[in-house]
Amino acid sequence: MPGELNDAIAAYLHSLQTAKGRNAQTATNYRLYLQRFVTATGTTMISELTLQAVERFRLWLRRDGDVLLRTPTINYHLTALRGFAAYLRTAGRPVLEPRLIRLDPMPSRQPRRVETTGINKLLELPFKLEGRALQQHRDRAILELLCTTGVRVGELSRLRRDSITADGSTLAIVSHGNRVRTVPLGNQARYWIERYLKLRVDGAPQLFVRHDPAARTAGRAKRTAPAGLTPRSVQRLVQKYARAAGLGKTVQPRVLRHTVAASLVEAGNDLETVRTRLGHASLATTKRYLPPRKKAADD
Repeated sequence: MPGELNDAIAAYLHSLQTAKGRNAQTATNYRLYLQRFVTATGTTMISELTLQAVERFRLWLRRDGDVLLRTPTINYHLTALRGFAAYLRTAGRPVLEPRLIRLDPMPSRQPRRVETTGINKLLELPFKLEGRALQQHRDRAILELLCTTGVRVGELSRLRRDSITADGSTLAIVSHGNRVRTVPLGNQARYWIERYLKLRVDGAPQLFVRHDPAARTAGRAKRTAPAGLTPRSVQRLVQKYARAAGLGKTVQPRVLRHTVAASLVEAGNDLETVRTRLGHASLATTKRYLPPRKKAADD
């Protein structure tokens, strides 16, 4: 469909990949969302990208109360509009401010967690399942860290031997944007990490490395230190033990992180302390772990 607005959309999608470094799939999705906006509102000119047009589009997505799309999907469309509006304003076009395109509030729900009995079953499994002692000690140490610190899988895979302080009491975690936060290291986590490191004979700096047969063969052939675990490897590890513990295949590292966060809140820690421990960018994320009554009172 020809029109000034469509030309601007095409230029924006091009800039997404060339200037913003977004992948082709993101550009394809944004094209769909913005084309829907044009179709639903009948706009053809940039000057018609107004708050009124955005609200008409929001109603179209909801089908006037008969929900067509889930809230996250509606927000994907509105986020694309925000980005497009920001692009136009940067180019000097007089359109509405992106911040005025508000997202729909997400339905409130408590994050899933694992009860104490399930955590205990999970921690016992590395030595109940058949495997090499080195791998069993590594897996127990990983599970202890996930279940007591709430570290993200990406953060765990980046841990190094020197991430642990000299006295073994704290752990330095490198988060997104190379931000570092320090968290307490519990006695059990410290014990199993020490046991694991005493069994290792390699000089790799990573705290956790691969010990599967393929990694050992490749290491011997190249005479190199073993590679560190990837986030996906940690996810598979947790899923394996969760299934064996009868917790179901949906228990993943993020569920253990939710469990730690909820336990910290229930133990009486203030929200700012929990936010810092977990590395949340916003206190609003931490508030998700408040019990429903306290959350309502806080709001």
